Amino acid sequence: MYQLIDGKTRNIISTKKFVIKKPTPAVNAEGAALALNAASDELCLKLLIWLKSTLKSISEASQ
Repeated sequence: MYQLIDGKTRNIISTKKFVIKKPTPAVNAEGAALALNAASDELCLKLLIWLKSTLKSISEASQ
């Protein structure tokens, strides 16, 4: 669970839960590392999209 928090008021602005599952190409350490890397990449992308959308909504609401 991720939360976007106002730095001044410490109020929670938005909360989002991400669930990402990636298959391992092999049942060994290398396969696990590859799956973790792919899941991390997807999580970063989803976080950026969520943050951009949330901040845009906040900006539009304050105008």
